[in-house]
Amino acid sequence: MAHIPAAERRRQVIEAAARVIGREGVAKATTRRIGIEAKANIGTLHYTFGSKEDLLDATFAYCWDVASEIIDAAVAVGAGPNGTAREVLTRYVELAIADPDLIAAQYQLLHWAIVDETRRDGAVSVMRQLDELVVQALQRAEWPEEPSVTHNRFARIVGSVLDGILLRFVVIRSEEELRADLATAIEFVDAAFAGVATTP
Repeated sequence: MAHIPAAERRRQVIEAAARVIGREGVAKATTRRIGIEAKANIGTLHYTFGSKEDLLDATFAYCWDVASEIIDAAVAVGAGPNGTAREVLTRYVELAIADPDLIAAQYQLLHWAIVDETRRDGAVSVMRQLDELVVQALQRAEWPEEPSVTHNRFARIVGSVLDGILLRFVVIRSEEELRADLATAIEFVDAAFAGVATTP
């Protein structure tokens, strides 16, 4: 059997954990089930991560790193404020269609962090970091004129629209409905940007 570098094996285990969590929830994501998904024995899991809690923390961080990468990629397009918002929405929806278990894992792990007092601050921090990434994207975009609403509020609204359509998709799992919801969300975002940008 070929040797797998530690960093690659670690990522494989985290990705397997995300898939199991997305399908079965945090409570049922035992190290045994994750090991089977990752094609790794329990000894490897415990060597790579000191405990199941360490693995869950790493998977939580991984899920939100993916979100950061999507926002960074959307910013790189440089399509102006509403174009950037459209890119964030579209890229996240495409990820959801390609990997629904990852999106489900994000929500499962966010709930897990919210209800655990020792992790709740971390959940708040993640949400604030994502807001800040969108804020930075909007600040770098060229506005026709300065909006009457803060970039931070725009970021929260874009995030809330995205959360709404993705959470519905996690439950319904209809690609057709998700794409229709995305089209409507883009119309709403375009209208909101146009209306706010021209408000005196």
